[in-house]
Amino acid sequence: MSRLQHSLVVAILLATIDLAGCGKSEPKPPPKVEDTVFRDLVAAQDKIKKDTEKAMAERKEKLDDALKKSEEPATP
Repeated sequence: MSRLQHSLVVAILLATIDLAGCGKSEPKPPPKVEDTVFRDLVAAQDKIKKDTEKAMAERKEKLDDALKKSEEPATP
């Protein structure tokens, strides 16, 4: 293969590679987690978080009540 033919083949290959990337659209964004097979995991985490916050609020309320009772003056 002559030098000219070699250069021509390389130029055609480079042009082909360059054009192969043209016209591709942007990739679609991933779906929301709730729309995938992982929705049960997310729902479980949300439920656990809600239950934990509820238990902490109840515990805080009990501690606040106990603190208020302990701060009241003792009646003889």
